[in-house]
Amino acid sequence: MTTHRTSTLAALVRLLGAVLLALIALAPAHAVEVRFERVAEGVYAFIGEMGARTAPNEGLNANLGLVVPPQGAVLIDSGATLQGAQQIHAAIRRVTDQPVPRPVATCARCASTCGGQWTTAST
Repeated sequence: MTTHRTSTLAALVRLLGAVLLALIALAPAHAVEVRFERVAEGVYAFIGEMGARTAPNEGLNANLGLVVPPQGAVLIDSGATLQGAQQIHAAIRRVTDQPVPRPVATCARCASTCGGQWTTAST
């Protein structure tokens, strides 16, 4: 009887694992696509979602700015998560190839600062 339960449990674990892998394969690589919109010459903005930070929005519920003068780009706020920061970095690269030495945080909240870790790996 113990062998039958162990066998049934192992089969159930394999089935759940297969379902989980299928769900992961169907999920989009990123739930949010960051796109900076031009608002003036050399000035861009991303307007984040109005709701709370969630896993589906990758914590990107803040507004971000990007200023691109000739001497180097400036990111205003860096998002709340590494995943969000990677999206922000990709969006910056669609606008400019200039380095972004350090993001400027408008406040100490996580939505403005926690994504700053991207700078160590991406610039």
